[in-house]
Amino acid sequence: MAGLKGLTEEQRPSKEEVLDSFISGAPLKSNAPGQSTAVFKRVTFSLTEQISEEIDRLSLVPRSFRATRSDVVRAGVAALSAMTEEQIVALLDKVHRE
Repeated sequence: MAGLKGLTEEQRPSKEEVLDSFISGAPLKSNAPGQSTAVFKRVTFSLTEQISEEIDRLSLVPRSFRATRSDVVRAGVAALSAMTEEQIVALLDKVHRE
């Protein structure tokens, strides 16, 4: 540490203090143009191994960008939202019975 030469051990800041100082001086990340400012809520739910693997497979389908597991779930909700109420009920009934 070049700027700390000549200080006794007691006078030197701890590594944690140096890191905290560095982190607190870092600029806050700003949203790039077009980037969402949505606030996300973390939710936990249970999936079978088969469904979890299918979500992973679906997230790899796009080749020009990286889709997350959350993107796949949001796309599924968007697809359901585009259906009629009768279609939604039929699909949810099918999934519920499996």
